[in-house]
Amino acid sequence: MANKVNALEELTVEIRTGMVAGNQNWSQSNVNVRTTTHHDGATGHGRSDTNVSTTSTEQLRLFVCDDDGSEFEIRAHNVGFGFREGHRVSAVYMASTHDSHRSDGDNLVGLINHSTGKHSLFGNSVSRRVNTPINLIWLVTGLAMVIAGPILVFKLWTAYGPGDGDLGWLLVKGLGSLVIGVFGALFLHSQLTVTLGPKGPTLEEAVLARLRETIAASIEQEKGRLPPAAGMAPAAE
Repeated sequence: MANKVNALEELTVEIRTGMVAGNQNWSQSNVNVRTTTHHDGATGHGRSDTNVSTTSTEQLRLFVCDDDGSEFEIRAHNVGFGFREGHRVSAVYMASTHDSHRSDGDNLVGLINHSTGKHSLFGNSVSRRVNTPINLIWLVTGLAMVIAGPILVFKLWTAYGPGDGDLGWLLVKGLGSLVIGVFGALFLHSQLTVTLGPKGPTLEEAVLARLRETIAASIEQEKGRLPPAAGMAPAAE
């Protein structure tokens, strides 16, 4: 199973480019039927309403021969534009540095058709590959340290210490509890600052920006490799 990206430093982006050798397109439809029953208490009669909805998914399967002569397969759905044999295409893969197979189909997050100038970045696929931290857990942890931490330390030291008759020990208990409370307050403040303070780009936004930069660079790189359009003379040397 592919690892999620936990930080921008873990992100790796790979591009595989080649010519379409074969393609398949088909539509997959799902029919959803929902029946609602209504009962009239006054008349004792009932009626049923049936709602039928259909969702359609456009499936795409490409066989691509890369510049080294190796063939690879691309599977995607609802891409939004077409391909045919002879088109030059690039598949964009997003993976973690911990993944051993970085160009697996599960890591596909974008497609480029250099021959038609069309490209697409699959936002939902990117979202599934990014690990979103939950700040609420750390907020609760900090709050618990502020409230329960000093009480717990005081109770433990009271149970196992020499007793409150020892003034030095009483001072140690008080200072120990205070230190735990201050540490918890500082931790809670840092988490509140992260949660409520000015926000920079999230990890997902940073990943999307990196992917868009990679796609733009691939498009620019491939411009010089495409044959001139029909009816246009090649540029003079």
